[in-house]
Amino acid sequence: MSPKPQQQKPPGEQPKMSPVPDCGEEFAREGADVLISYLDEHNDARDTARLVEEAGRRAVLVPGDLSEADHCRWAVPGSPPNSPPST
Repeated sequence: MSPKPQQQKPPGEQPKMSPVPDCGEEFAREGADVLISYLDEHNDARDTARLVEEAGRRAVLVPGDLSEADHCRWAVPGSPPNSPPST
């Protein structure tokens, strides 16, 4: 059984979703540190980071637009350039 499609203007707000999505905390429970890239959902990102840290792992918050190639290259650890892209 699939959840019903949700209609929210992007970016969606996690607390308004049902069911609330797992945004990395499950990876943290399995031992992974988690990079959280997000557009402008600062509260959702902080909440997810808290869950990751409660699982004993490190959360790295990276705000930016994943539709921009420069941001994607910067957001992935080890990818050049090493400074945030200008927006």
